[in-house]
Amino acid sequence: MKVLLQDVIDAIEETTNELMFFYYMPEEVILCYSEFDQRILDPDFEDEDIDDVSDESISLPNIQERNDYAIMQDFISTVENNEAYEWLSNSIRGRGAFRMFRATLDRFDLTKDWYDYRDNAYKEIAINWCNEYGIEYDASEIEYDEENEEEIIIPHSNIVKPSIVEINKHNLPGILYMVDAYEMEVNHNKDADLVRDKFSSYLNIYHVIYTLTLNGKSVGYVVLKKEDTNYLLQTIFVRKEERRKGYGTMLFKHAEKIANEENLHLLINVQPSNTACTELLKKNGYANIEYIQISKTK
Repeated sequence: MKVLLQDVIDAIEETTNELMFFYYMPEEVILCYSEFDQRILDPDFEDEDIDDVSDESISLPNIQERNDYAIMQDFISTVENNEAYEWLSNSIRGRGAFRMFRATLDRFDLTKDWYDYRDNAYKEIAINWCNEYGIEYDASEIEYDEENEEEIIIPHSNIVKPSIVEINKHNLPGILYMVDAYEMEVNHNKDADLVRDKFSSYLNIYHVIYTLTLNGKSVGYVVLKKEDTNYLLQTIFVRKEERRKGYGTMLFKHAEKIANEENLHLLINVQPSNTACTELLKKNGYANIEYIQISKTK
């Protein structure tokens, strides 16, 4: 799944109580649904029933989740002018808060600062949404060429800071291709359906799964299982082409952080064939503990 980040930002900005946006996964497009018209506002989908496409769609943040009031509060906390700070703080109390807030911005010549701050907040919401649902995003920007009356995509070369996101039923599909790669590399298991069914069953109260995303695309994951006073690190995996970039260490440190926050020990079982994992653990100060596995013969 892939999307242009600017399209997500625009949808978040344009959402209202009557207009809702969602990402239609089969076509990898963002669509708008009008509550007033009771239809999808897209010529290619206007005859589609919303119930027919919603099962394969992911809702974008709505107006409540966007929470402009909280963004205003956060902006006010950054204002250094004491008089402006007091006026802005008072402006958002009571009825007509948004109107009074805008008037106060004009009074202290802070309108441009506000819109820059708000735009960055919307961008952060968009990035977090992409990361949460495992949707790879292109951070290129869109500009309108008035002379030729067309949109121009300006490539964005900056690398976005990697994020670690907890896996749930919504973003699970984004990492299943890596689960296949892990099973092939470590266990030589070619039964993809069996592997995916087993991995999907991990989403219960005993397991937690985290993925490391880069521009929304998952590049690695870690699986933890809670056992009494311990967290058992069952799997840690990074795609081959993304190794030796510190991503495995980031996932491992996050696993340690989760265990420490709950005052639990972190235990690791590693198959001898998983040399990449054993090297990673050694780099992070772990040593082998010999043990014997015993079973009763029939």
